[in-house]
Amino acid sequence: MIEAFYALTIIAFASLSVLTMLNRHIRGGEVRDAVREEMELIEGLERRVAEIRNQLTELKYERDVMDDERVALESQTRCLLDLEERHRLNIDLFGDKPK
Repeated sequence: MIEAFYALTIIAFASLSVLTMLNRHIRGGEVRDAVREEMELIEGLERRVAEIRNQLTELKYERDVMDDERVALESQTRCLLDLEERHRLNIDLFGDKPK
């Protein structure tokens, strides 16, 4: 009688062990799939971040170039205004008429 009880106990624990392993395998596959999907999403977002950083770097370079051009144009404008002012003063001083 006790041997039958031991046999049933061993069979029950063996069955539960098999069920546990199957359950772990099934749920493990779901978890692996979920983790894989999340990793793919993260990789996509990392690529997007890299693209945005590259765009930001390009925009900073373009901004610097445009700032240099603005400074050059302001300098050129100042130079032309000074030249015009000198020309007017020259006409006023000598009474010359512009040609």
